[in-house]
Amino acid sequence: MALEESYTPRVDVVWYLDLRELGLDTTQLSDYFGFEDDEQYRRFPLVAFEIEASDPTTKTMTADLANLQAIGAPIGILIVDEEREGGLYRRGKRIVRTFRQLHGHTNCLCLDRSHLTDLVNREWGGSTDQPAFEHDISEGAGGEKEWSTRTRRQLADMGKEMGFVVKEDWIPDDLSQAYDRHRDLWQEADGTTDHEQYAWDPEGERKTFRGWRTYYTGSKIDLTWTMPYPASFKEFLTAVVDLDPDFETHTPLLREAESLHPLYGFELESSAGKHAAGGVLNLGAYPTVGQIVVPNETKRRRIETKIETYEQALGIRNVETQVMDHD
Repeated sequence: MALEESYTPRVDVVWYLDLRELGLDTTQLSDYFGFEDDEQYRRFPLVAFEIEASDPTTKTMTADLANLQAIGAPIGILIVDEEREGGLYRRGKRIVRTFRQLHGHTNCLCLDRSHLTDLVNREWGGSTDQPAFEHDISEGAGGEKEWSTRTRRQLADMGKEMGFVVKEDWIPDDLSQAYDRHRDLWQEADGTTDHEQYAWDPEGERKTFRGWRTYYTGSKIDLTWTMPYPASFKEFLTAVVDLDPDFETHTPLLREAESLHPLYGFELESSAGKHAAGGVLNLGAYPTVGQIVVPNETKRRRIETKIETYEQALGIRNVETQVMDHD
């Protein structure tokens, strides 16, 4: 089916960041991705809202969450009206948890209209200042081919010139945030650490989890162009957590606001086997836009078949390919 015939989600309100006003060179960015102007890359959706003023069904609210997820904003908020229908706020929160269980991770929340009134009446600083982060430039994994080394340096230099915080061999904070969430829930369950132990070996020796790296295995992104969130984003999420502490337990909002957002991620692949397929999966999980960078068209075609398969099987829609041959 052609894209123009597809369903296009429309949400009620979106707060955007103007990347140009934050100091990013969106003209150079659009040149790299092959667009005639920078409008497509200038505005980044930060918070999206769906507002239900009626008595929505469960299916309607589930579709609201799907729309919020499709927009691609770091935070989506579904607003309901408890005054119109008693128990609607509780049902909305249950639907968010159900959506997360059935359809994967989502940073969507449910707020009541009374919460919105409280937020509107607050005094806001409105600061677009961003916290300072350092570039993290590595030398690669060692033993890389000349093409990989040159491509790394070119992408790193380009990202710094555009104003991004460049990270090499980097794992975003998603897994550490998820581990913190699990720990909170374990400790809320019975106040002990019994749930924090695991079988260390096939013989059944038990050990205690010591941080997220003993609970998950993260895969590093070769190179990422990131940006810090403005101070006003943390200010807003702090106010939201004050309304309902469950948000910080189930979706660690403040950790989200203090993190770097992986806007563009790159995996450098000189072959097209399972390692490259893993690169597609890595980019599908973290950055807003991911590119598998390859040295020639033959590799591109082979990797694109993997992307097409994962689009259908896993819903990965944000990964494309790019040839950089340095000739």
